[in-house]
Order: sequence, then C-alpha cells, then structure tokens
Amino acid sequence: MDLAAEHIPGVENTLTDGLSRYIRRKDHSDWQFRRDEFLSIQDSFTLPFTLDGGADPVGTNSHLPRYRSVVDGFEDTPVDGEHVYANPDYERIRQYLVHFLRALMHLDPTVPSVALLTGRCWWCISPLCSPTGESSLKLVVGLLRCELGGLCQSCLETPQPTVAICLGCSRLLCRECAGVDVGLTAMVRCGSCWLVASGWRPGNEALVRLVTGMLALRTRPSTDRIHRRGVRDISFFLASFCGTTLPATAKDVLGYCGYAVELREYRLDSSSVRTYIVGVSAWHTELDEVVQACGLVDSAGERYLRVFYRLRESASGGVTIEFLSPPDLSIPHVVVVRGDGDLGPYVRGRLEKDKNVDARKPRYFYMPEHIPGLGISPVAMLEEYVIVEGVPSGGLLFAAPKGATGCTCGVPTVEMMCHWSA
Repeated sequence: MDLAAEHIPGVENTLTDGLSRYIRRKDHSDWQFRRDEFLSIQDSFTLPFTLDGGADPVGTNSHLPRYRSVVDGFEDTPVDGEHVYANPDYERIRQYLVHFLRALMHLDPTVPSVALLTGRCWWCISPLCSPTGESSLKLVVGLLRCELGGLCQSCLETPQPTVAICLGCSRLLCRECAGVDVGLTAMVRCGSCWLVASGWRPGNEALVRLVTGMLALRTRPSTDRIHRRGVRDISFFLASFCGTTLPATAKDVLGYCGYAVELREYRLDSSSVRTYIVGVSAWHTELDEVVQACGLVDSAGERYLRVFYRLRESASGGVTIEFLSPPDLSIPHVVVVRGDGDLGPYVRGRLEKDKNVDARKPRYFYMPEHIPGLGISPVAMLEEYVIVEGVPSGGLLFAAPKGATGCTCGVPTVEMMCHWSA
C-alpha cells in the first residue's frame, strides 16, 4: 500500500503508519531508512542535521527530533541556518529542490552543499528509481547548474533560465533544443537519444564504410583491435558529449583525444597518447567529409603527441607559444588562446626539436582551449603537467621560461624550453 506522508490526515493512524513505514529486512520500501544507513549519510557531512524536512505528519519515520511534513507547510518554512535532511516522495522532489534553491539565492552560495549517495544499496531499490535513481541525480545537478547559470550543452549559446535534462545523454538543454515547453525543470529525451532508443546506433553507417579501410590497415590482430576500439570509443564520445555522430570533424577528434587522456589516464603517458592518436587517425583519414582537414588532423595529432613524447637522453626542444596580447612575465606559464580558422579557439604552438630538425620547417601542434560539456581544459592540463609533475628515472618533460619575449609576424610570443633529464 502506498502510504505516503501526504495521504495521512492526522495522528489517528499512528500505529498503522509506524508499522507500514518501519523498514524490514526484506522490505524494499524507503519510507524510513535503517538507522545505520541514516548515520552513514550523516557522517558524510561536516555539520549534523538539524531538521528532517520530509517526515510524515507525526514524525514516525523521522530520525531527528525536529521535523516538518507537507501537512506542516514545509514549503513555507525558512531554511536559513538549518542543515536539512529530506527524503520526500518522488513526486515532490522538484518542489523541495525549488524551495531549497530559492532560499539558496539569499544565502552565501559557498555554504550550502548537496551530497548524493548513489552507491548505497537502498538508492537502487527505492521509489526514487521511478524512472531511475540516476535520473534523480541528474535532476539535482541540472537544477543547481540552472539556478547558478550556464549554457545549453547542445547549442552552447542559450542561457538557462529554464532547464530540461535529457535522461539518455545527461545533457542540459534549453527550451528550443529540448523540443518541449518546459517550466523550471523537465526530464526529456533529446532527438539523438530517441533514435538510439528506437534501435539505431550512432556510427553504424560510418562503420560499414570503414570496414574496407580498416581491413587494409590491419597488420596484426592487436592493431585491428586498437582501431575498432577507437571507432567504438569516439562514437560514444560524439553521441554523449557532442550530440553528433560519425563522421567527426577535426575539432571533435582533437576534443576526443583530450577527453581520452584527461579522463582515462591518471597520468599523461606517451604510449597511451600514441594509442589514442593511432586508433583515431587510422579510420579518420577514410572519411570523405573531412578529407580537407585530414592533413591538419594528422599534423595536430602528431604534434600533440610530440609534446609529451620521450626524446633521447640529454636532448632538448624549444616550444614557442603565441599570444594575442603581451603576457605577464611575472607569471611564467600563461597561455592566451588564439583563433585559427575552422579550428576555432586553439593554442598554436611551434615545436622545434634538436639540431637534427630543419629550423626552416617549423612544426605545429594544436590543442583545444576547452571541450564543451566536460569542463576540461587541455591547455590548463598541459600547464599543470609541465609544472607539477616530477622527474622520474629515465626523464620526464618539464618547462621553464627561456628568456625575454619576442615578436614573430606581429604576434607577441614567449619561448619556453622543454628539457629532458636522466
């Protein structure tokens, strides 16, 4: 029986309410968490809870002495100074979150916090799984980002006074991209996710066209597996974070490389970078739609690889990073991104190795300024890597200012030396 708190009018049903809400070992309801589960939630916070905001009218299912319910008019209760714990009915989650977020606008935004324990056993079996517990998590994140401001993760232009969150790809969508008239919040499925739900898989058409090229490139089974993994992984990346499918653009390929290195590797490792570059470029050159950009993509991937690649012992290479405006020399590692044609906002760096490289043929590498939807900045990633990482046995890349600023073709530059030491 669904004995939600809002359906119980008064104290007459105290015994029935207590019996129905007390969790038993084989009872999969979540009307009252076991005491040990509640304490584990409490331990996740620095401050103790002061108020249960989602109790029944008589507080039978509350673990706190102070509680509020729907009957008490919780939405009219000020939350200033309170550390509220609430486990409301699923239908009322939106009302509770709106109440908290509106109160948040009048407080110091650095004080409140939201903790979601999705790894707990009770999360997956609770009524919050309607439609899913994961979608509840996405709704909370979406609401917070909506209230604090942001851009639509599909068009990257429309501000978010309202928000719709796609249950499939987790992207926050504006009213136009969602295709529905949403209020403050709504859970929808974007067009791409509807196609996937109907049985279509991103990249199938491109995979068919790539079979011949992949077989021609196959020299041994391990190489073939790398290529196939690259196709599968970038298909997932495009569908999940870019809202597109194969064939990919040059910008998407570079974004995928940054995503793979940042999210899949604890440390930047040259062999891993090589694997991703090879796995992507091997099939990317077969796509007719990006033939004009293939040379640029291959060059970008090679330079991106060389930045982290191991030179011979005691060798050194100079990296010149170009700036739009004169940099602040008091900060040794500052990167200001410049635009470069179709690639958009990218860092353009010139890499020169040792004396065996012809100085009259500078080689360039490109790195995306940021990857939309992921909050990743490969530029900052490179800066942190070359500054923070240590020097293990065998040598590791690090950077230091080489000297005063120069000027090439009217663009202020700063030269940085990349050294290898045993």
